[in-house]
Amino acid sequence: MRQDPPELLLLHSLAAGTDAAVVAQERRGQQNLVAEETLPTRGLECAAQLGIEVLGPEPGDRLFSRVKLPPGWKKVSTDHALYTDLVDAKGRLRASIMYKAASYDRDAFMTATRRYTARFDYERKANRGDAVAYVADAGSRIYETLPRPLDADSRKSHAIIEEAEQEAREWLERHYPNHRDVAAYWD
Repeated sequence: MRQDPPELLLLHSLAAGTDAAVVAQERRGQQNLVAEETLPTRGLECAAQLGIEVLGPEPGDRLFSRVKLPPGWKKVSTDHALYTDLVDAKGRLRASIMYKAASYDRDAFMTATRRYTARFDYERKANRGDAVAYVADAGSRIYETLPRPLDADSRKSHAIIEEAEQEAREWLERHYPNHRDVAAYWD
């Protein structure tokens, strides 16, 4: 993986300020990650399940390995310089990549995404004051629990939230019993 030399960070820091220089270095790191046929070594344990061929370590860079992605897969920059999405040929998120390219504190890892997940709706809790959990198919809701009013007592509210989450998890288990497998149900 191409990296900025430390001297470049110093020059950018003097010209634009340290914070701006670090953000610029991280953005360039993200651009390099997207352009190159590499993925973080940490997180590649599931590469074979995803159809990713690991070709070997990236010479001179312990954080990355050379890979061959399945046809149509690509890395896509996000609005945040530290995060990049790995999407399949249908544009579905298959893994999230974190790459901190700052020369003083480099790190990288990848986390595979499951197609079906159960989640709690924290935004709804904040906006409407009730508890709703849901099951998502590649990010789109396919099942939602009925709203449960929250209680002023935080312990009771916690129990109400857990009940909603449990209902969503049980629905997911009944309909997609292999949902924990990162390769299951995609095609």
